[in-house]
Amino acid sequence: MSGGEIEVLGSVQNFCEIRQNGGLIVIRGDAVRGVGAEMTGGTIVVGGTITNFLAGFEQVGSESDLALDGVTCSGEFLKFSGDNAIIAWTKGTLYASKNANEGL
Repeated sequence: MSGGEIEVLGSVQNFCEIRQNGGLIVIRGDAVRGVGAEMTGGTIVVGGTITNFLAGFEQVGSESDLALDGVTCSGEFLKFSGDNAIIAWTKGTLYASKNANEGL
């Protein structure tokens, strides 16, 4: 994905948004594994649980009640930058529900 917006009203399986370099995807449900793998840009929001979180993401803070490109996401979110497994100057942003992902 290199631009635009996608809103998933449910959950996603493996490697959702692999190689994302732009745009916004909001996942209202859970993500199984590999969400944002090889990401170099763009934004992902996961409102549910991330089962297998990638080690290439670094927590850079937290935010509440997101408003991204006209899409709102209520609640508290952990904010991550990555995927650091990819050598690139730019990184994407991954927001994960704080309540659903307390172990991250």
